[in-house]
Amino acid sequence: MSLPLIRSQPAQVEPDRIVAGTIFSQRGGDGPGVGLIGQYPGENGLKLVQMRFREGVRAEGSTSDHLLFVNLGEKHQISCRLNHWSSHHEEQTGDLAICPAGCDFEASADSSVNVLLCAVPKDLLSFYLAEYAVPRANLLQHLNGHDEQLNRALFDLAHEIQTGFCGGAVHWNDLTETLLGRLVQDHIVGGGGAGRGVLSPEHMARINGYVAENLGEAINVDAIADLVVRGRSQFPKTFRRSVGMSPYQYIVRLRLKFALEMMRRGEMTLAEVAAATGFTDQSHFTHWVKRIYGVTPLKWAYAVR
Repeated sequence: MSLPLIRSQPAQVEPDRIVAGTIFSQRGGDGPGVGLIGQYPGENGLKLVQMRFREGVRAEGSTSDHLLFVNLGEKHQISCRLNHWSSHHEEQTGDLAICPAGCDFEASADSSVNVLLCAVPKDLLSFYLAEYAVPRANLLQHLNGHDEQLNRALFDLAHEIQTGFCGGAVHWNDLTETLLGRLVQDHIVGGGGAGRGVLSPEHMARINGYVAENLGEAINVDAIADLVVRGRSQFPKTFRRSVGMSPYQYIVRLRLKFALEMMRRGEMTLAEVAAATGFTDQSHFTHWVKRIYGVTPLKWAYAVR
């Protein structure tokens, strides 16, 4: 697969050399050149940065988000460490590295490097996994690999940034879902049966079904705890341990997913969508759509017309 030409464009602000808790610098200590930088507003916003290191590269840190790297340049030798795993290898054009959130990460190379970096928020992937009843699954770490379909998903996101997000929030959300789906298909491990103090896929499927059936109603956390036969007092901790967020946060995100699909169909007013998905009023609904997706419901609805 041929790699796209990512044209240099001036950033509106001076780019930070720190991305998701990881410091990137050239061998002499200067920050990297940046050919592309963009992030859609909202908590679901992936961040993409194209970095050029002309004098070698140094990177180190403890990652706060999941990091995906694609080599856009020529082949080069690179040394990497993720926690206790280390490798010195030749990286080809289009090669992929995956660094899960929470890893101690180091990388160094003495030659020039051109890389596309994508930071995926932890909550975003956690929600996607739980929505598809795969709680407690973990992103696999890769020091050196290749996935043309995942690369294509990243390049589509980069192209959307280059064009000034011309497709709008709906298109960006669809591209994000494609990327997450690719990660889950081939780069996830775990998420099996229930263990002590955690939820199983069957539990999550039951919870998801209950929320869907009671979408327009107030949903009590105790009622969800009763679904999975867990002690009510311990359930919030069990849920957070399994899903990575509180039951309330998860239910709100599920409501939003249903609401956005209703708006996509265009058969209801925004007030009707808000009521049908359990938000107290349109103002409450607008607050959460903007917080998670970075746009108002009105802009979302306009984009799908």
